[in-house]
Amino acid sequence: MTEDDFERLTILLEEFGLRPVAISGHVTMMDKDPSKERREIDLLKKRIELAGRLKTRVVVTRTTDPMISDVSAVFSKAEIERFYDNVKVVIDCCRNSNVVLAIENDGGITVTADSALEAMRRIDSEYIRVNYDTASMPFRFGLQPEEDLRKLLKYVVHVHIKDQRGGKGAYVFPAIGEGELNFDNILNVLRSHDYKGAFSVETGFGKGDRMKSGCEKPEEVDEILRRSYKYLERYRWLFQ
Repeated sequence: MTEDDFERLTILLEEFGLRPVAISGHVTMMDKDPSKERREIDLLKKRIELAGRLKTRVVVTRTTDPMISDVSAVFSKAEIERFYDNVKVVIDCCRNSNVVLAIENDGGITVTADSALEAMRRIDSEYIRVNYDTASMPFRFGLQPEEDLRKLLKYVVHVHIKDQRGGKGAYVFPAIGEGELNFDNILNVLRSHDYKGAFSVETGFGKGDRMKSGCEKPEEVDEILRRSYKYLERYRWLFQ
């Protein structure tokens, strides 16, 4: 991002009265190719620095390819250790920018609460936390997320409110409230533990409510987000 780009961004944010509370900075922090991994970490550092300039507290990322649920089956011990070395570099950047990096439970090392807890305890930094995607457990394991979420709440600073339909392996993410997740239960877990972090809505678009990138029509996006917002209005505390 050039300085002109940054200036245009700040003007647009001011024009629309927006204050970003989180940035999607998704990169691949673990890769079989060390040179690609270094490039990804450099990109992540730039996104953390951007968040700092915008006074945005959270940057969301992932550990590796989101389709990898068992890192030990794909990466060697040395490659997994390299991830933790990369985290040390990122922590310094977060500290300098006053930003928290929220690693998503979207495959990789943080795919379940148990594996994420192990990673959080090992990293042991206030600058590394978790972004919890509510549809990850249903999609990957056919399980509802409430118990998994409850275990991890201490480290959760950002939540993707995301619905899913079809059970394990079904890549179908409809408007919120139109899938099979029980948001009464999920959101009650967060509220009962006085969760103070941010939320964002994630959905699929188009035929089958599948996740796409760059091929959505604006009116298609607007409609599915309208339905999601209407459903979430029943949880008034989300908007306070």
